[in-house]
Amino acid sequence: MSGVLRLVVNCRTYICVFGLASQSATLAQPPGLKEFADFSQQFAEQSTRFMPDFMQPISAEQLTAINAVEIPIAEERQFGQLVLNNYSQSLRQQKIQMLRQGPDIVYLKKLVSHLLPLLSNHRRYTTVRVTIVESDGPDAFSIPGGDILITRGLLDSVRSEAMLIGVLAHELSHLDRGHQLFALRQAKVAQQKFDFRTQMNAMAAQIKPFHAEFESQADQDAFQWLVQLGYDPMELVALLESWNQNQDASAPWLEFMPTFIRSHPDAGKRVQALRELYSNLPKPVTCTYVGTQNLKLRIPRSDREFNEQ
Repeated sequence: MSGVLRLVVNCRTYICVFGLASQSATLAQPPGLKEFADFSQQFAEQSTRFMPDFMQPISAEQLTAINAVEIPIAEERQFGQLVLNNYSQSLRQQKIQMLRQGPDIVYLKKLVSHLLPLLSNHRRYTTVRVTIVESDGPDAFSIPGGDILITRGLLDSVRSEAMLIGVLAHELSHLDRGHQLFALRQAKVAQQKFDFRTQMNAMAAQIKPFHAEFESQADQDAFQWLVQLGYDPMELVALLESWNQNQDASAPWLEFMPTFIRSHPDAGKRVQALRELYSNLPKPVTCTYVGTQNLKLRIPRSDREFNEQ
């Protein structure tokens, strides 16, 4: 593995996706190899202090320092654009199309628009761009700055609007809580001896899984937002239960965006946690809307509510 690639791996940027990663992706090589090589050595000297091994806990001192770092929205969008550019190039190499208009996009945008007011940072994310990736593998993920990408395979695999809202809510929670910015904050803490712009480009070239705590938080937010909107949150539970963790791993463009399931293989614990949340809801449970017809017709519940008796 080259020094540049080691650097990219060490940077540990986190993004959540739904699907399985391949081990054979061909990624775009980051520009400025000498710049990256020089930076790699400097980064290694600083990363141990503020970027502990992925599987090791972060100390209270480190966490306090990291969480105190502010990432301006302009900087977040710049970083997100780098991630999106790398991802788009990988898709082009695989001849996989990205769709940004049409009836499905209109439908998804309407669903997202009903979730945005529920975000704690809704003023930061007043709009979120939605893109459909024409791939059969069921995946969805969010990108810093305000992008959600969802595959055709996921649209085809969900059975209800409630399921789809649950997936979108999960991804919006990652944006809302700044989970994708965690490594960027880590980098800023340790940036005294190297160029932050160089580091941002490096991290954008390789994405790593979220910490389990982040996934739990996103699950809980998605559950609560489904309840607030009157949807049956057990549809999200059913989706997690139904997905086979041994999905087709032949999509090489997913190499640098490890998956929702792969990053947290014990989906059973996540399902159990959501079931416990459901058991604690006030009785009788009134959030029961599923929206099978809404999904089928691409008509959001806000436009028409079907009788589901």
